[in-house]
Amino acid sequence: MNHPNTTPYFCWDSFFNALMASIDNPESAKETVRGILSGQSKEGLVPNFTHWAFDGGGTSTDRSQPPVGSMCIWKMLQRHPDPDFLREVYPKLVLWHAWWLKDRNPKHDGLLCWGTNVDKMDGPLGSLQGALWETGWDDTPHFRDVPGVKMVGHTMNLYAVDLCSMWAMDAHYLALMADALGRKDDAEKFRRDEKEMNERINKTLWNDELGIYCSRFWDNEDGSPGKFLTRITPMNFYPLICGAASPDQAKRVLAIMTDPNQFWGEWILPTVSRKDPLYFEQRYWHGTIWGPVNYLVFQGVKRYAAPEVQAEFAQKSVHLFMNNWLGTGQCGENFLSLNGRVGGNPNYTWGALMCLIGVESVIDIDDNGQPHPGPGYNEPVTIENLPINGKPARVTLNYGKAMATIDHH
Repeated sequence: MNHPNTTPYFCWDSFFNALMASIDNPESAKETVRGILSGQSKEGLVPNFTHWAFDGGGTSTDRSQPPVGSMCIWKMLQRHPDPDFLREVYPKLVLWHAWWLKDRNPKHDGLLCWGTNVDKMDGPLGSLQGALWETGWDDTPHFRDVPGVKMVGHTMNLYAVDLCSMWAMDAHYLALMADALGRKDDAEKFRRDEKEMNERINKTLWNDELGIYCSRFWDNEDGSPGKFLTRITPMNFYPLICGAASPDQAKRVLAIMTDPNQFWGEWILPTVSRKDPLYFEQRYWHGTIWGPVNYLVFQGVKRYAAPEVQAEFAQKSVHLFMNNWLGTGQCGENFLSLNGRVGGNPNYTWGALMCLIGVESVIDIDDNGQPHPGPGYNEPVTIENLPINGKPARVTLNYGKAMATIDHH
């Protein structure tokens, strides 16, 4: 795996890598997007991985990965506008969006389930492992080893709160792309997708007893409602990303997220509650901290949390990364939430998403492409040569004040 020709393009990894690369090297970012989209099937599946020489060659034609592409590409284009590139990738993203509703909607009710389109795979979990790989959290505590979770046909037997939320988020960014391309009918369709999925999430996946959104088993054969999955992970926060929550619901969700006995503390966010026995394993997706998870959750935090919570979230994320970068020069695949040290691969690009959270906390760009001060950062900050709408900017944030000055040069 040390040679570039034996390393695959992973799906959501590639989109996040492109997003980060777009700050300094927009051409490399676009080529990264083209790389992963080159493996898209004619039905629309963007593969979990693709590469001509990975394990003898091939593409994971049975499964996809989290639909973060539209979000990442829209944010890329806010930094370096490129209408031609948008026109190039837009049809592929639209096809991927439709694929989820066609292939991961087994109950035909609009709620989505993770899956795999093969009946058997290597490994003790059989085809269930393929569905777990599709989540992006390979040994996810949210679904794996949870009593009752199994494959029925080509999907797990439950509605996935994370996938439903990210699909609604995907619709939001596709609507913005359609607006930019002058495709009014498309924009209206995607806004309906977003609205209707959010309604389904609230109707079916809100657990009022726990005060949080939960994945849920399908209804039983006798018509009684399926049980909620009650192990709490950051996936349960994802409906904040797509704007599904009411203010009261968001308040209850954020109370769990900011509880130091569960997810808050010096190092955030562990992939499972600190109250859960799996938290203490501190390996792979069991209790560790991951850049893509923090980055996604931060999109919801920006929607709902008080400015001081947003600023603290960003500061904790950046400090976690920088403590390791300045100390050992490592960009961690993940981080141990017990002590803040690097876990997994010590040099894996998406660990730097922690720093992108910091950038967005200083200066953010709204859906209309307008830059505005972020929620703050609790420290004085200066960022040089940050691309915004195709122009480099110098951004300063005063200590204690969510104020920024942007000087184009």
